[in-house]
Amino acid sequence: MNAIAQVRQRERALRAAMLASDVAALDRLIEDDLLFVTPDGTLITKAQDLATHEAGSLRLDRMDCGESTCRMIGAAVLSVTAAELAGSFAGNPFAGRFVYSRLWLYSEGGWRVGAGHASAIAAS
Repeated sequence: MNAIAQVRQRERALRAAMLASDVAALDRLIEDDLLFVTPDGTLITKAQDLATHEAGSLRLDRMDCGESTCRMIGAAVLSVTAAELAGSFAGNPFAGRFVYSRLWLYSEGGWRVGAGHASAIAAS
């Protein structure tokens, strides 16, 4: 299986882990030095992301995604995925369209997210 197919498989595993708030699976799929920019522009680390799931602050009830667009960039893979999400954050419900970009890095244990960004897509 080539790198892009492997990353697409990891993307599906990441979505399943996010929906289930499966902290152990998320820990395996995310690099220890992750930097991620949330839709409101906040920069978070892996520890902060995992803590949000562990505490139940983020609950995803629905995550409908299209196939990720992936490109090799040197030894990394960039994935871009649009998603329809519904859930709650800190007790406040949300629903909408978002786009995620993730930089996947290969290390011991396979492909893991090293950086990412999420943006809300304005309703048209």
